[in-house]
Amino acid sequence: GSDRVQQIFGNQVFHLYLPYDLPGAVKRFLRKINPELAVVMETEIWPNLFRFCKKRNIPIVVANARLSELSLKGYKWVQSLATMAVNNTKFVAAQTKTDAQRMIRLGCDADKIYVVGSLKFDIIIEDEIIEKGSAIHRHCADNHLIWIAASTHQEDELELLEAYDFLKKKYPKLLLIIVPRHPERFQVTAQACIQKGFNTQLRSKCGLYDINADVFIVDTMGEMLEFYAASDIAFVGGSIANIGGHNVLEAAVFKLPVLVGPNTHNFAEITQLLHNCGGSKLVKDAKDIIECMEELIENPKTRETMGNAALKLVQENRGAVALTMKLIANALKDEPLNKDMRSRKYVIPKLIQTKKATS
Repeated sequence: GSDRVQQIFGNQVFHLYLPYDLPGAVKRFLRKINPELAVVMETEIWPNLFRFCKKRNIPIVVANARLSELSLKGYKWVQSLATMAVNNTKFVAAQTKTDAQRMIRLGCDADKIYVVGSLKFDIIIEDEIIEKGSAIHRHCADNHLIWIAASTHQEDELELLEAYDFLKKKYPKLLLIIVPRHPERFQVTAQACIQKGFNTQLRSKCGLYDINADVFIVDTMGEMLEFYAASDIAFVGGSIANIGGHNVLEAAVFKLPVLVGPNTHNFAEITQLLHNCGGSKLVKDAKDIIECMEELIENPKTRETMGNAALKLVQENRGAVALTMKLIANALKDEPLNKDMRSRKYVIPKLIQTKKATS
């Protein structure tokens, strides 16, 4: 992440790590850096950081705020600290109404919460990524299909490789690209593929696959998007494995039909939206994967329809960046919120208000 920021902005920005959330460390950090604004992403709630920002009149905006039911339950052990922290913020820019409701259950004042959507929909794909993806696909033999399994974990790969063992025999021109989620698993993934008897090639060793490759493992960092751009079908990992899922929109933005498992609680609403629009299919195990892949391989029109639906979902839900920037401008410069922005302020439904009043 730091390297990417430096690549885009050069010396206009500097990168450092927050100190441990201890009173002395946080106070020294704020005194040294003397920020005018703090933008905190998603659910990074640090009680001392928030408290001392408030004391120094440093406005805090929680951007792209999300709170899963699991995370909410985790905060029950430090409920009073979490409640105090979120109420030291200026604004909470929630991804969804569900996230807003959970923030309120955490103890956040509803007046601070605006529902702006997910920043993840505002993903921008540079032309360079598309060009690299096209070059990678052209490297593949004619009429070959590329199936990418991205951000995978061990439990995902067990089902994927069992399914691929069947699919490769039926569809010899199917190439599987695996992008493991964690670098420490690169070699483990490679060994699992080799033990299955697949001709397994690694990005770090051979650059690109050759015509004999069955499985190509991207054992490098920062290249997943260009391999998405090269692919025809995607599986998004962490979803058969009980991890909570990963970002399905990174596949959707490339017009790919998406397969995803049932364990997506970290991206529940986004994944549900993709299912609802017809851009993805739910797969629970190797059997499901085989059935869905057979349909997608044999029906190019189905692939196209699903891919178009996935991209349309991304395009129709863009705009969270601009909305979040309006909150930041208000926090930093006291710029007034326009009518559209004010309409996004979360209003507690009457049913919830009644429950709170009687609890």
